[in-house]
Amino acid sequence: MDHDSAPDQKPGSAAALLERDTEIRQLLEARNARLRESPEAPIARFDWIWSHDEVGAKTLEPVRSLLGSLNHVSITVRDLDDAMRFFGPFLAFLGYDLVESLRDPNGQRLHVNANRHNGAVLNVWEAKPELAAHPFEVYEVGLHHIAFNTDTREQVDEACALVTRLGARVLDGPADFPYDPQGWYAVYFLGPDGLKFEVVHQPSKVRAWRAKR
Repeated sequence: MDHDSAPDQKPGSAAALLERDTEIRQLLEARNARLRESPEAPIARFDWIWSHDEVGAKTLEPVRSLLGSLNHVSITVRDLDDAMRFFGPFLAFLGYDLVESLRDPNGQRLHVNANRHNGAVLNVWEAKPELAAHPFEVYEVGLHHIAFNTDTREQVDEACALVTRLGARVLDGPADFPYDPQGWYAVYFLGPDGLKFEVVHQPSKVRAWRAKR
């Protein structure tokens, strides 16, 4: 940066902040360009997100980086054994294997489930006894819902049939929703303890994932 070109520029001024933001953006663009060119760069990432401005929503270019991707998700249930009678078949359908059962330092049991196809990890945790009676509410502070991808629309239908047999309460779908102009076919339901889940087929994500493998 050439400080001599703007001798009256003060730290924290609008001009200084704009120049700093421009520099940061240029550094990020250069880093992302290097990541895209690197054959060793990891693939795991969200393939697209929306960015809203005055014009509307636009798709951002995917970056081949682990930065910001979810390492694992952990949920808590009142009765682990009872919950696994639902999650066992449901997660198996989605490609997850139970890879470990253990106790945390507090003595609570948990099951670690890893997806053999993409490395996603979902931990199902036993609640502390003194907190187990607290009913889950979707719109209270904390978790709202968890969404799982599929490769096809038919898998959404199959998931819906499975969770219905397992006792889930279907809230909406399977149906098309307007969340992606290229398609968003999903079902929403409540599982054990009223936890909310979504199973979705998003063609744009499937295409992007397959193109980068």
